[in-house]
Amino acid sequence: LNVLSELTNLSQVGIVSPGLPMEIALNKESKRKTPSVIAFREQSRFFGDEAVTLAARFPASSFGYLLDLLGKDITNPIVEKYRKRFPYYNIQADPIRNTVTFKSGDDVFTVEELVAQLLTRAQEYAQDATGQIIHECVIVVPGFFGQAERIALLSAAKLANLKVLQLMNDY
Repeated sequence: LNVLSELTNLSQVGIVSPGLPMEIALNKESKRKTPSVIAFREQSRFFGDEAVTLAARFPASSFGYLLDLLGKDITNPIVEKYRKRFPYYNIQADPIRNTVTFKSGDDVFTVEELVAQLLTRAQEYAQDATGQIIHECVIVVPGFFGQAERIALLSAAKLANLKVLQLMNDY
């Protein structure tokens, strides 16, 4: 059993089983597409549409467009554009890897940690749809992803306890 997940601004989780057509898993709102947004509020995590709703009121604790930063060095021009687009984020450099981290209150999140949480939610959607435990996946990535972005995504999948069978270009 494989899980296909595309982590752009919207995510879809496809379930592939031998001898059966591919099925798109539904999220908790019975939709096939879920916004790739995670929000933190009062010791709770929110995903998808709930996170988008919270982002309007508490933008500094709601994180989206994470693929733009995945695998990027803090000095990358894309990071500067991201800062201008989202001035309410407290973006800092990871002291060891010099990649992007978000400071939110007392918490510091790497981009990989946030993407791992989104992957874990996608895994839950697939498990709810199939009634089976899922450990393996195929992740669809933008074709322009370089090696650094791919390695960062594999690290995020590892944090989510997912075995990535393949990274597949979305073209």
